[in-house]
Amino acid sequence: MLSIGKIRQVSAGEILIEEGSREPIFVVLLEGVCQVHKLTSERGLNQFREVMLRQVIAPTIFGEMSFLENNIHSTSVITITPCQIWELKAESFQQFLESDVNLHLFLTRSLNQVVVQRLVETETALAATLTPKDTAYLNRNETSLDEKVQQDIIEAIRNEPLSRYPDALSQDLVKKLSEYVKIKSEWLIICPGSALALDIIARAYISPAKKVTIVFPTFEVFPHCARLQKASIDAYSYPDPFKVDVADFLRHTDPASALIYIANPGNPTGLYHTLKEIAQIADERPQALFVIDEAYIEFGGESAISLLQHNPEQFILTRTLSKAFGLAGLRIGYIIAHPKLLAPISQFLIPYSTSRIAQIAACSILSNLDQIVAQQTIYEQRERMAFELRALGYRVEVGPTNFILVFVSEPNKVLSFFRRHNVLVNNSSSSHLGNCVRISVVNETATSKVIALAKQLKEVLVGQLINMA
Repeated sequence: MLSIGKIRQVSAGEILIEEGSREPIFVVLLEGVCQVHKLTSERGLNQFREVMLRQVIAPTIFGEMSFLENNIHSTSVITITPCQIWELKAESFQQFLESDVNLHLFLTRSLNQVVVQRLVETETALAATLTPKDTAYLNRNETSLDEKVQQDIIEAIRNEPLSRYPDALSQDLVKKLSEYVKIKSEWLIICPGSALALDIIARAYISPAKKVTIVFPTFEVFPHCARLQKASIDAYSYPDPFKVDVADFLRHTDPASALIYIANPGNPTGLYHTLKEIAQIADERPQALFVIDEAYIEFGGESAISLLQHNPEQFILTRTLSKAFGLAGLRIGYIIAHPKLLAPISQFLIPYSTSRIAQIAACSILSNLDQIVAQQTIYEQRERMAFELRALGYRVEVGPTNFILVFVSEPNKVLSFFRRHNVLVNNSSSSHLGNCVRISVVNETATSKVIALAKQLKEVLVGQLINMA
């Protein structure tokens, strides 16, 4: 099975398997020849070589891989002349130890070393390349696009001259969105994704050391943008992460904050602030600018547009067509604010940044809103999934979004179990939330698969579920 030359180094650490999921591995740096029983097909080997070459580790790189069933990554061998690196999951490590007793010495010397970043990046790229086509992506809060709607979009762009630059101001799309949100066109800016919208808002309104309040847990782009501008972050969490407490917020946040971020509804909790609650906070923080991200607003709740219209100098809203409209791959976001607040933001928007195809696709879908049934479908499946999982003994938290939170004792085991069945979910655990996984709600087929796997999982991990039904 295995023959090795001289062992140069052993490291231990964690490696990113998928978003939110890390598993312990051991990395062994060898000199000489390393042979591993190869279970992979030639296609798998070619994919591996392609990924490694893309990572530009070395022009002469090659390697072999072995797999468990369903293409789940088990062990990889990477040859970098004249040394070799063998990566092992923790459960396979005992077998490796038995193959060479001298390895114990190297392990004790370097157990706490961190795995080099290049290996982490390589493993991430490799996992993405080898993901089966029938994988259910329930870890990204994406919404399936109806086949007819997608065909309508394809027809709309079929005769478009792609050699021409897009409309720099996205005027047709601005008009469609103006009709959709019922606000004047001059109150809108189109961006390639709401993440970039949040970035240019931060550039316009945050300066070094300026105090910024962020309600955690939240969309990770909020703190990222604030840190880029060297803001002083006032991090706040509600005592109960699934219940708004205005009095506690006002008591424990800095009244001097110049900007307050709120995701409404929030991710990953699904926490929703009513307009009354937001207005109460705003009344007590009149000097603060509120940035309200409404990525999930189409799935429930009431938009803060009415607050913005009533108090236009205190609110900026960000929205996206990635969620309810199913256009995540085209990166279309927009900002809603008074023209006076939009003026400094627009200075940071790069011309022609929203592609012609993205603009046409968005206009097409906004012209056929009667065909968009995602909201109703997701509402029905969200309630069904929550009901069935609670009946199995899981604690489930549901908000007005296209995902739910399920509490388990060992989230990484849950992720690995689901992944073996070609279903990806997100580990959303934190010290404040506890151990939980976030599962996107997509359609009836995906819901049925989640429920079936949850039943199997309960049998596999008996006694490891947190039963709070």
